[in-house]
Amino acid sequence: MTTSVPATAVPTATPAASDPISGLFREPRFEDPDASVALGPVPSSAFPEHDGVSVVLYDIEAGTVRDLGIGMMGVFSPDNRYMAWRAFADDRSKPASLHVIEIESGAIADLGQVGWPVEFEDGRHLRIRPEDGGFIELIDVETGEQKPTDAADVKQPELRSDHFLGERRDIGGSGEFLYRIFDRDTTDLVLQVRALDARIVPQDQLLLLVDAGLGVGNIFLVDLKSFEANFVATTLTEPFAFSTIPLVANEHHIVWTPNACDFDYYQALEGVAAENLERRPGSEPAQGNTLIYDRATGTTTELRDARVIVVEFTPDGRLVDGIFGGLALLDPATLTWDVVLPSSGSTDVSWSADYRYASRGEQPGHGGYCPP
Repeated sequence: MTTSVPATAVPTATPAASDPISGLFREPRFEDPDASVALGPVPSSAFPEHDGVSVVLYDIEAGTVRDLGIGMMGVFSPDNRYMAWRAFADDRSKPASLHVIEIESGAIADLGQVGWPVEFEDGRHLRIRPEDGGFIELIDVETGEQKPTDAADVKQPELRSDHFLGERRDIGGSGEFLYRIFDRDTTDLVLQVRALDARIVPQDQLLLLVDAGLGVGNIFLVDLKSFEANFVATTLTEPFAFSTIPLVANEHHIVWTPNACDFDYYQALEGVAAENLERRPGSEPAQGNTLIYDRATGTTTELRDARVIVVEFTPDGRLVDGIFGGLALLDPATLTWDVVLPSSGSTDVSWSADYRYASRGEQPGHGGYCPP
């Protein structure tokens, strides 16, 4: 899920001296998980099947779903008041129009053929991409008033928190990137490191996946004030130099799926004989065993045959399962499924900031998670 934040350019001030990271190493150190649990399949959804083309608005708390006609899935305002979507006529005889629903009242406004909804900047201003593909503009969803927006104002740092901003630079060929982390107040460069993946996580820490050899990586948490690295685990990564693994963290847990796109590996886990292994790239990963690391206890639990690919955490700490937005929510404390959307229809899902509402629609064209 994308959350709107004030647009902020990555700092360009003269870098301060960066302290080295202590405790970082690149040799693999495989360890068995502390516990292994057979989670089992995701249960059936209580919601009706999705037809793959209609825009639907799920109210998870009320257990209701509203069909809004043919169109693309919606985007939500950060206060959960509005949802905007690209709507089509039933016979597709007219160009798409931008529609906005006030969720509580159910009132719908047609703002015309103004472009594609991107994300809300605040509670009532929506970023849109014009039909002609020009620069992103802002539209007031209550008045329909539009105004241009500087392209520079729209670009967001790839890593950000209340205290730090970061960027990722492609260094070509190896699958690693150069990550540069800046102090948000002083704009000083505080750290730069090569890694397969990195993200700023709660408690001012940097979650790192560093290369530990072909198809293997080490996961670390790095304190951005002391620059001390805490080793989490060694994991299988990918057989492709240009891809990584599903890896997310919040203040309580780190969750990852090893080797998510290695279909041979997961077919073997499922008992397929070696001579029958078949490479099957596609839009969904092979969905094998997922691991949950408890940041308080330092213990790791393996979810065997879980069919879980965690892409995000909800604000209350549930795991969002599904590559393109999430079709189910899992409670990591009880390992029970809390919310399940229908598996039929489009795999792309958008959620409100509080995860009370979800939307699906006609699936946009995009590549799959795994390379061909």
